[in-house]
Amino acid sequence: MVLDLMNGKTRAVSEVRKEEKGTTISLTFKPFESLVFVFGKNIQDEVTVNPAEDALKKTFTRELDISENWILNVEALHFHREYEKLESWEKNEALKYYSGSGEYEKKFVLSQADLDEMNGKKVFLGLEHLGETAAVNVNGVAAGVILMHPHMLEITGLLKAGENVLKITAENLLINQAIDPQHQPETIKETIIPQWP
Repeated sequence: MVLDLMNGKTRAVSEVRKEEKGTTISLTFKPFESLVFVFGKNIQDEVTVNPAEDALKKTFTRELDISENWILNVEALHFHREYEKLESWEKNEALKYYSGSGEYEKKFVLSQADLDEMNGKKVFLGLEHLGETAAVNVNGVAAGVILMHPHMLEITGLLKAGENVLKITAENLLINQAIDPQHQPETIKETIIPQWP
């Protein structure tokens, strides 16, 4: 059995060859992906073979570039900005040392022909420049959380013909606040415990 711990599902492989010295399993990995192989006498159908897996990876896919015209709201700072092109928070003085979350919003239109082209295919959102984590909402539906490379999330069935609204709540690390030259950590004046045990 091949298990993807990120979604709890088993994964099909493209080929299994039993040889004199052992068994060879062919499997396609996504970038930065890890999988668990489980072997045992009591495991039924240890490997599901899907010869079409490699062919599916080679299938042409169309990309829809939605990198322009985003709105960023950082409620904690009362910050609102419209971006023609997205940029790192480090490039903005108001956000440079901010630790917390910010919500990006993007509206885009898909034609019925676009939707028909997607019919029967898996649709993924890729956030290649995501720094840490992001919660994704598509047309009012919580689509999931992106935690690690390759920073992709399946959004099949969530898009519609006409206007679509994509909201991404990005979170960064506490270290940004810790390295702020203006940040003064609170000094504890009292002894917390009288002596070390």
